[in-house]
Amino acid sequence: MSTISDCAHNPLMLTYGCSLTEPGGGNMVGNMSASDLSEAPGGLSPAGFICRAAFYFDGFNLYHAIDELGQNHLKWLDLWSLSKKLLLQGHELHRVIWCSAAYTSDPQKLIRHRLYRKALESTGVECELGHFIQEFTQCKACGKRHAKRTEKQSDVNLAIRLIRDAYQDRYDTAYLVTADSDQSATARHFRDLFPDKKLISITPPGKPHSKDILRFAHGQRTIKQSAIEQNLFPQIVMQHGAEICRRPEAYDPPTASGI
Repeated sequence: MSTISDCAHNPLMLTYGCSLTEPGGGNMVGNMSASDLSEAPGGLSPAGFICRAAFYFDGFNLYHAIDELGQNHLKWLDLWSLSKKLLLQGHELHRVIWCSAAYTSDPQKLIRHRLYRKALESTGVECELGHFIQEFTQCKACGKRHAKRTEKQSDVNLAIRLIRDAYQDRYDTAYLVTADSDQSATARHFRDLFPDKKLISITPPGKPHSKDILRFAHGQRTIKQSAIEQNLFPQIVMQHGAEICRRPEAYDPPTASGI
């Protein structure tokens, strides 16, 4: 257990540690298979221990999963609120990291991306941005070269933030939100470097878990569409009584169309 015995920074004198339990009380630490915690409850553990939790969102992986649902209004998602919904029993949310990149070649997409970033930051989410580059591919059929925009750096940012925050002891349990098997190396190094910390694999709706990530995770959960529907930003995002931003029309829910 990773425990901070000196609680001078905490006026409640609560001990921070990590004890992951499945529904029914079974301990899920001690084997390499990841337990399915999809129905695990939230809340403070009876013993008074609080496990510091941090969420790390693969922004593009989540975005494309929601896009495949065919309901654009679900993209106006409050990640801080959703993270609290996904917390396990005895865990307390300390930080949320969102890794993405702005598509600067499309003005409307860029505007939506900036508005969404403002909304996220108003709740305390930390945004790590990568970038797009133009790459050329050659068509095997006709031999012509075609330009395409490719996202870079966000997956690296995700891995670096998760590992760096562990080194700085900023959490006890990391929730890795992605179905991308490329992050299996992150999970493997995490498990090797931080045996006293825990990793929970979370997948976006409709996406299977990466088996490579699960080899090194201590548990797994899946984001249900209903959880997304229950944790959307309002039309007008406020902070300290001031308007931060408004929901883009493209993200208006079906009932709000034309209003």
